[in-house]
Amino acid sequence: MWMKYFWTLGVVCTLLFTSCVSDEKRRLQTDQNFEGEEIYDLSFSLDEHLLFAFPAFEFYQDTLNHAGLPGCPEVEISLPDSAIILTFGGSACEVETPVRSGKLVLVFQDSLRIKDSLIVKKGMVRMEYNNYSVNENSVEGMRILYPEDSTSSGITFRDHSREFVIKKANGSSSKISGDYSHVVRFALDTIVQVSSSGTGSGRNMAGRHFDMEISQVKQFDGACFRSGFVLPASGRESWTIERTVEPNVQHELTYQAGEGCAHGAVIHLADGRELTESQ
Repeated sequence: MWMKYFWTLGVVCTLLFTSCVSDEKRRLQTDQNFEGEEIYDLSFSLDEHLLFAFPAFEFYQDTLNHAGLPGCPEVEISLPDSAIILTFGGSACEVETPVRSGKLVLVFQDSLRIKDSLIVKKGMVRMEYNNYSVNENSVEGMRILYPEDSTSSGITFRDHSREFVIKKANGSSSKISGDYSHVVRFALDTIVQVSSSGTGSGRNMAGRHFDMEISQVKQFDGACFRSGFVLPASGRESWTIERTVEPNVQHELTYQAGEGCAHGAVIHLADGRELTESQ
């Protein structure tokens, strides 16, 4: 009798626990508010360090340029490896947003071997992350950028981001891979403006597949970026999130110019709600 009682109690507790877990998992998989905040974090994490990859190796060799780098990183130059190591969080910085820590490693090279095929791209830079985090989100993965075209007014860079992952403090993670194009306008060695377009796909924290498209070119102001403001002044992204039974949903992330460099973002959720974000 007692064995039957405990067996029944165990089954009931197991069912209750399973129900709670299922409800939580279901909430994460269908909560559009949660999805909206996640796509903003992904977009922000992809953009905030991009400006460091555009200057040439020689730019970093000139120590006079170091003081103007956003986030006030310590700069280490490794000549044998043609690498630049930017270390954040080790010194006081007047502009502390976004809050960065860890290292960005920029490796400049003229060729890269992928799956037995030799791809030669003059001026290629490989961007790696070493315990790097921004606003307490850790970043992992690799990006490869190279100049594809140049004119008297600027350079067009191709950007291949592979297995780019951001992790929250609780261990949950989002992952995206994408191919982008960045048109960079320079004035001497100073970046004036960046225009970005492209597409990506990945997996969100709930395990759902998603596709992303920059449906309206994103425009970044170089002076704002150097002042610590990394949101674009304009642009739009469309994010389509997979559903298992119901139709897929599409959210839109729109960037809007603010006073000075204080730009903002509006997340238009598929259910009609709107979320606003600012740096």
